Amino acid sequence: MTTARSRKTAEERAFEEQIGARVGIWRRRRRLTAQELADRASLHLNTIYNVEKGEGCAVGTVARIAVALEIEVALLVTLPERNLQKIVEAGLRNRKRAASVAFGTSLEKTGVI
Repeated sequence: MTTARSRKTAEERAFEEQIGARVGIWRRRRRLTAQELADRASLHLNTIYNVEKGEGCAVGTVARIAVALEIEVALLVTLPERNLQKIVEAGLRNRKRAASVAFGTSLEKTGVI
């Protein structure tokens, strides 16, 4: 059986993983638990977990999360093409490393994660 996730291109999967990494980063910056973010966004806790795992979500869900985090949606979904290409080429599975590549820095060193 073919799932929707397996039909996605590498670029689509990388983009979803990047959004998930950013949601997690911003949630921790705001010092929120996943449950607190879910409550603020009026979403189920599993939705937050799935987004942060890079499983993708609807545009409306991203918008609700951004509002709950008090940030612009663009901070969750915008990624320079050159960085997206690096993520795709490297085939990164580790979200912390993927986020580091996306932001061009070691997020561990900045204290974000």
